[in-house]
Amino acid sequence: MDDETPPAGMFDEALALVRDFHAAKQLLISDCPAVPESKREVERLAGDIEQEAAEVAEAIRLGDIEKSAREICDLLYITFGAAISLGLPLDRLFARVHESNMTKESVAPVEGVSQKPHKGRRFREPVLADILAPSQRP
Repeated sequence: MDDETPPAGMFDEALALVRDFHAAKQLLISDCPAVPESKREVERLAGDIEQEAAEVAEAIRLGDIEKSAREICDLLYITFGAAISLGLPLDRLFARVHESNMTKESVAPVEGVSQKPHKGRRFREPVLADILAPSQRP
């Protein structure tokens, strides 16, 4: 996959659902990539993500697959909402980050536990500025 060509509609349905929620609940929707000027809005976005991520970790540690599934979906919902509030072209950004992640080095499992790939000498940091630039918006 070319990093400039994400799969068609990779996140379209999920983003449409979350955008509808944002509109119905009068939450921030932005069409231009930017961090909100309101400190309260920034804290709401960051706090929501922190809270949901902690709930995912707790559910996994408890070994509860149903709660884990629910909390992962909540985290995705909150994360997609943050992307909407920040005006991010998520499909293109995600494709670029994926290409970068594919350059990470695999690590052999330790005692049967998979290890997070790491940034080795072949790692390429994703460059996102060109996607976020005003001239690149669809």
